[in-house]
Amino acid sequence: MDSNTKALATAAYNKATALIETVFETFESYCQSIGESFDVRASMNRFDALLQFSLIEMAIADKDFDLEEVKFIRDLSRYCDFCEYLNQTGGSSISWNDLYNAKISTLNKLLETCKTEMAKLNQEFVSLFTIVDKAITELDLISMLKDAIFNIFTALAGADGDYSKKELRGDYLIFIALMAIEQNL
Repeated sequence: MDSNTKALATAAYNKATALIETVFETFESYCQSIGESFDVRASMNRFDALLQFSLIEMAIADKDFDLEEVKFIRDLSRYCDFCEYLNQTGGSSISWNDLYNAKISTLNKLLETCKTEMAKLNQEFVSLFTIVDKAITELDLISMLKDAIFNIFTALAGADGDYSKKELRGDYLIFIALMAIEQNL
């Protein structure tokens, strides 16, 4: 991946996570006002896991998990490492090298085994983001988030030097979240 594309993707990731962190901090303030607790950091970890899951979904859609795609997904995140997340929640020991060397069918099975957990994270994210987006009417939070997420996915699509039509789908879990947020507004 060229350095300019990587810089644009990193900027988009930073924009998305700054926005989401603000949304979560807003929700945390609300929770505190009613005597409840909310963990912003844990929620950021879950968002990162959801994002990386979705990026892997896209990367393997063309039946090839290229080293540049692996490095892009691995290095982009700053809150949670997807392999560490899998190891903590699944009790296994998976590394990025393991993912890179795995057959696509094995990767598909791995994603399928954690899809239920990821769908729960997705629903949690949709609920929280929607609540705050409805409360903050002076900003179009969902449009800001969509722009950043699409920029990240566009960069990944070209990470291996091949913009495959197979990768350009709208059914990745994070896209489902974005559509659900828009429908709930």
